[in-house]
Formats: sequence, C-alpha cells, structure tokens
Amino acid sequence: AKAMEVLRGAAPGGNRYAWRELLSLMEQIAEKEGLGTDHLIMGPGSSDLLEKTAMVLFQHGGNIVSADPSYMSMIQVAQACGAQWKPIPLKPDWSHDLDAMEAAVDSDTKLVYICNPNNPTGTLTDVNTLLDFCSRVSENVPVFVDEAYLDFLEPDAQQSMVSLIREGKNVIVARTFSKIHGLAGLRVGYALGLPGTLEALQAITRAGMGNNRNI
Repeated sequence: AKAMEVLRGAAPGGNRYAWRELLSLMEQIAEKEGLGTDHLIMGPGSSDLLEKTAMVLFQHGGNIVSADPSYMSMIQVAQACGAQWKPIPLKPDWSHDLDAMEAAVDSDTKLVYICNPNNPTGTLTDVNTLLDFCSRVSENVPVFVDEAYLDFLEPDAQQSMVSLIREGKNVIVARTFSKIHGLAGLRVGYALGLPGTLEALQAITRAGMGNNRNI
C-alpha cells in the first residue's frame, strides 16, 4: 500500500526524465554491492541490458558460449547481429557443464553467458565451481552472469559473482527487480561490471535512458 501511494504521488512528474531518481537509486545499489557507481549501469529490467550487451559485443560477429537450454534473450540478439551460438547441453543434474563450456571458448568467442539459477530449468550450478570458472575464464573473455532469480534462493545460497568484479575480473552480473520484488511492470534492472566494460556499452546504448521516473 505504501508503494502504491508513492507511485500515485509520482505520476504528475511523468513529464520529466528520471536522472535525479536514477542517480539516487544507483548510489543505494552501489553501496549495497560494495562497488562504486562507475561499476553500475541501470536499465528497464535486466533483459534490456542483456540485449544491449549482445548488440555492442557482437556487432562485428564472433561467437557466444552458453548452456542449452538457457534464457534466450541475449543469444537471439547476438545471433541477429551475426554471432554464432555455441550451445553446451546441461549436465544430467541440469547444472551448467562448465568444463565443456570452457573447452568451447576459442579465439572468436566474445562472451560466455551463464544464467544461474538457470531459466527455464530453475536449477543451480555449484557456486564455488562457478566462482572458479568465472575467475579463470574471464582472464581471456568476458563472462556475463544473469542472476535474475538469485533472490529466490535460501539466504545461505545467495552467493553472487559480484565478488569477482571487486577483484577486478572481467565479469558482468545482471539483476532485476521484476522477479522476487514483483516490479515487472515498472521495469527496473541493473548490471555490474568493470568501468571500462560498462563504458563501452554506455557509449552506444545509454542504458539508463529507458528507466521511468517511478523508480
């Protein structure tokens, strides 16, 4: 009820861009994640940021490595830009086959995409194994970890890959308010990464432009 009251009160300001509100939210998220705001970009949900990452990285081709099945938004946009998709079947327990994914990376690989917990299977890949994989592979190619469903896990299992960004690894982590927070219609999401990586995305896409003032 309190949120609805705030939304109704914000409606008259809908003729204005959300830059002030966006900066305030970014500062709060950055503090929560233990990073500076230069490690953060905002978007209207996380899918938008996945797709914009694909448009920027694959505008000159290359290939993307991911599990199969997985969330297809980034993969479909990458293919539309001319990328080759290298799908790696999930293991019998429906977790990511990280060994096979690492073996699939070659000189044309522009990005490795991991959705954990995975969509559509709802399954989780071991966090410690994933941390080791992302740390190692990101030395050669960016690793994008989609954590849209992380908040549905029990608190002890909510171990993000954001710690690797704090270590200077070329990892991108996406989150959204659409799922556990129930704000799908308000379209709020964000991605965390190294400043240089995010600057390359922002130079073309202006990620935060799509956020509305009700954030």
